[in-house]
Amino acid sequence: MKLMKAKWTAYTFRANNYNSTFSPEIELATPCFEEVQELEMDEPFWTIGSLDHPGEPWATNLNTQKGIQAYLHISHCHDEMTQISREARQAVKLAIQQTPKLLMLSDNSQLGTSSSNQFQFDVITEKSFKQKYTEPMSPHSCNNA
Repeated sequence: MKLMKAKWTAYTFRANNYNSTFSPEIELATPCFEEVQELEMDEPFWTIGSLDHPGEPWATNLNTQKGIQAYLHISHCHDEMTQISREARQAVKLAIQQTPKLLMLSDNSQLGTSSSNQFQFDVITEKSFKQKYTEPMSPHSCNNA
């Protein structure tokens, strides 16, 4: 809070000095400290680069500012895509690692009981799907399907 108060004091001094020296049509705002504390971060008050760096294009040129914003947006999108691709690789790796366990579970467990405390568990693999739905059935197997 102490640093913010010092920055506000310095700004107020410079803004008052600017307003009295140059008498601009639109004077720089000099809000009281309590008002500054309540300002949101996207308020124009916080963007005073044109006063500190009047010769720098990033502070005064609107197209340069838009270009910087566009670059930041693209950079953030690139970071997001990197994160998404990392997560996708991890998901595929996990799926490959878990496949043998799931296949073993599928082959070894026949929990087709219907008691209220257990759930029916049936993992369909390509092999079991083909066996169940594509191989010809005998006339007596219709009731089992």
